[in-house]
Amino acid sequence: MFIDSLLVALTNPKGWLATLLTYPTFISPHVSYIHQAITLSLVGMIISLMIYGGYMFLAQKARAAFNNESIINRITGVIYASVALCLVMLS
Repeated sequence: MFIDSLLVALTNPKGWLATLLTYPTFISPHVSYIHQAITLSLVGMIISLMIYGGYMFLAQKARAAFNNESIINRITGVIYASVALCLVMLS
């Protein structure tokens, strides 16, 4: 699965294009390009790690909450009631 995801990420032109269009904004011609590229890459990795770490934390909490069937039933009921209320208000 990791290899498949890696291949998708490496062959995705949108990711490369976004990177190529974003990096020049933060690059200064007065400082070493290698130093700036390494710094920007590390900052990007740290930000991604924080975002995906947050997703993992929320997924762990959601998994614990969804193990309880009564909570799932309540959430489903609220969703159905909300959709019904929206349909009544729109018609």
